[in-house]
Amino acid sequence: MNILSRFKAMFRLLFNSRIRLIDKLPIILMLLYILSPIDLIPLPVLGFGILDDLVVFVVLMKLVDKTLLKYYNEDKKDLDPDHIITDVDYEIDENDDSEQ
Repeated sequence: MNILSRFKAMFRLLFNSRIRLIDKLPIILMLLYILSPIDLIPLPVLGFGILDDLVVFVVLMKLVDKTLLKYYNEDKKDLDPDHIITDVDYEIDENDDSEQ
């Protein structure tokens, strides 16, 4: 998933009424931290001022992925991996015998 699609998913997640506020709150707080002018490492300090924002951004993207998977999997919880058939070879019979 690229950055742009993660941003779109994050905003859809934030405005989705099915997602609990307790799951949205860390995302909101991280966004506020990134957008705020106050940083743990001040900008002029050896050029590392943006480092704390980058770390929070990476954690934010991982949290968005985790939250999306959590709610996506809740919708699909009736799918048991033991009951899914994969890697099946099949052939199509071109003679339709059902019309006889």
